Amino acid sequence: MTVGRLCSTCKASKPVSEFYADRRAKSGVSGRCKTCDKEAGCRSLKLHPRQRDRKGMKRPYWRNHGLTDMQYHGMLTDQNHRCAVCETPIAHEVGDKYQKSTTPHIDHDHGCCPDKWSCGKCVRGLLCQKCNIALGCVNDNSKILERMVRYLNEYDS
Repeated sequence: MTVGRLCSTCKASKPVSEFYADRRAKSGVSGRCKTCDKEAGCRSLKLHPRQRDRKGMKRPYWRNHGLTDMQYHGMLTDQNHRCAVCETPIAHEVGDKYQKSTTPHIDHDHGCCPDKWSCGKCVRGLLCQKCNIALGCVNDNSKILERMVRYLNEYDS
């Protein structure tokens, strides 16, 4: 039985107490030591500053799309807490909080903002994960979607 563990980042052998617990790992602890984990977190914060507020706290993801809390919750209400495409429930209100059925994905025009995040002006609506992936697979090309509909209708029983 070993009392130490090898860090996957710095390759140093350290006591298990120097690693964070991780239920997903077979060993029950993270593969990266606490020191390397903190350094990776600092690098991540520098690489992705839009995901954090001034205090370093994680921001609601809709703010990364240039949406205010009021705009985001207004979109949810306008869409009756359903996906804009398939109308699957994406979130519902419980008191003054939202209980997520599935996490709403913010759809935006990638012609305006090709990155993962948007400026807020090109946001089109809130989608379920499946519809968001479907649009991504066809690169938001409506002609491909029309051909897919024709294809399905051709083989519809």
